[in-house]
Amino acid sequence: MTGRRTLARRFRNPFYVGVVVTAILFCLTAFAFVVLTIHDLRSADPATVSSGGRWLLEVLDQYGFRVMMFELAVLAVFCVAAMATDQAWEMGDR
Repeated sequence: MTGRRTLARRFRNPFYVGVVVTAILFCLTAFAFVVLTIHDLRSADPATVSSGGRWLLEVLDQYGFRVMMFELAVLAVFCVAAMATDQAWEMGDR
């Protein structure tokens, strides 16, 4: 019973949700960049060129770096906010 109370108390800080969601989005964007790189390396061979999903690769090529930097900045803000308010949220539970 105390294990559940401790776990519930730990996740009362709403900034943790922002950290998790932003981190997942950042990881998906980074993974898409890896796929973009692999696709560009493979597209040097004309036999492996495909037309499906090209729009995503073009969007990532044009805006991907800005999106990743924005996600990183938002992640930093959420992390700082979570750490700065963590003690206040714990004090409110008592």
